[in-house]
Amino acid sequence: MSEPHFTDGRLIIEGHEGRKFELLESVWKHVIEDRNRTYYEDNFNKIVETLKSPDRILQSEKDVDVNYYEKRFDDLYLFGSTVLGRMYNYVLVNLYDNQIKTVYFSRTPKNKKILWTRRP
Repeated sequence: MSEPHFTDGRLIIEGHEGRKFELLESVWKHVIEDRNRTYYEDNFNKIVETLKSPDRILQSEKDVDVNYYEKRFDDLYLFGSTVLGRMYNYVLVNLYDNQIKTVYFSRTPKNKKILWTRRP
């Protein structure tokens, strides 16, 4: 899935252990309209990959109803050519409705309560 295709303002993404996640078009627009996160337009597949195959699932400290799906990428490209190097992608998901709240990249891993870790 290289770019999202919404139906009635929603997109369902099948993720880790078959769980279905919902991305609202309004959330997606908010992400790509943020000048610091426009790279997601070219990297939507990283959101899908993070949900399907996370390295870790973390619990939010501020909201226990939200989990962080984390995946490390060593090959993240910005606008098709600039290599950002190692980055951690985070997809924040509400546990009650499986809606994606937001997404972002970070250069450092988050230090949060670990709920699940991929086995090597």
